Amino acid sequence: IDKRMESDAAANGGEKKKYVDLLEVLLELTREPSSGFTRESIRPLLS
Repeated sequence: IDKRMESDAAANGGEKKKYVDLLEVLLELTREPSSGFTRESIRPLLS
């Protein structure tokens, strides 16, 4: 699903690129348990 979002973003140009960069940062945070972020807690931010 992440790859599909990246390709959609590439097709849509620069504005979406910022969104993808932000998404990647959020995904990194979810991989770091001590950050307190989980996929569930960031999902509302992405919708």
